[in-house]
Amino acid sequence: MRLDLTAREAHWFWDELETNAISFTPGEGADWSWFTFQRGVADDPEYPDMNTVHVELDDQSQGGYYDLAGVLFLPDRIEIAFAKDQLFLDRYRTACILLPEPVDRRIVDFFANGLFLGNRISYGSEFPENDRVEQTEFPHMIDDQEV
Repeated sequence: MRLDLTAREAHWFWDELETNAISFTPGEGADWSWFTFQRGVADDPEYPDMNTVHVELDDQSQGGYYDLAGVLFLPDRIEIAFAKDQLFLDRYRTACILLPEPVDRRIVDFFANGLFLGNRISYGSEFPENDRVEQTEFPHMIDDQEV
């Protein structure tokens, strides 16, 4: 089953409380408030969940840590595929975020370099070449010496 959401805006947050996040919000009258993806900026071996993407719909009780199998960018939407062994909210294999403006380089860059998902990103054939982004940023490692 696919979760379909029509977003009005996207808001992103870089390194706030050691977390990067992007949140999509709807227009008036929608039956949802936000759809958010967030990930810690560091890989911490003591907390492996923090090394994956946290996805939530409306509040923390409707979310969790998920392995994303893929992120497909199309000119007007983003399609998210969850790992084969995971369903978002125990129902959804995929999520589709329809945007009012064309998906731009800033959003792609955030998924590639803010959520560190560059190796999971693909593009539809009609997606503009100049809006495609390679991952150049990687989470830093927390070792036993850091606090």
